[in-house]
Amino acid sequence: MDNEEKLELAKDPKTSVKILEKLAKEDDSYIRWHVARNPKTPVKTLAKFAKDEDWDIRYAVATNPSASASILETLANDESTLVHVGVARNPNAPVHVLEELAKSDDIDVRSSVTANPKVIIGILKAIANSKSPHVWLKTESGDDQVLVRIVADRKSPIGIRYESVEIPERSDV
Repeated sequence: MDNEEKLELAKDPKTSVKILEKLAKEDDSYIRWHVARNPKTPVKTLAKFAKDEDWDIRYAVATNPSASASILETLANDESTLVHVGVARNPNAPVHVLEELAKSDDIDVRSSVTANPKVIIGILKAIANSKSPHVWLKTESGDDQVLVRIVADRKSPIGIRYESVEIPERSDV
């Protein structure tokens, strides 16, 4: 089987677990990346990939909808901020992991936390009260993002509100 055929199998969510486990041992990192993204890849294989030396393989695991809470907990401590973004976006991320990621100085990590369906008001309030209350929010069309600041607001029914933030023009560009 050539690499193109292996790649197609790695991408296909209908590929058997047995074949995915075999493909996970390939030297080609692009094939392994697709195996790590495949929702049918077994948790034990994802756990091995979570320790891969390539950050992009670990990111693929972090975004995999089949990644377990324990794998996501491990990846939340990864050295790569991009892996943290993947964990923050994953609906399987435990709330306590989202709480920790919300403390990040990285705007993309915080923004991903706010977009997670498990995010709770307490996390948003913590961001509002932090030294870094800015996040990116998708517009209604979903095509663009706007920079906002989360502000604690006792008058709001949920205790927070979003304020638009002007992005300053840079004169040195």
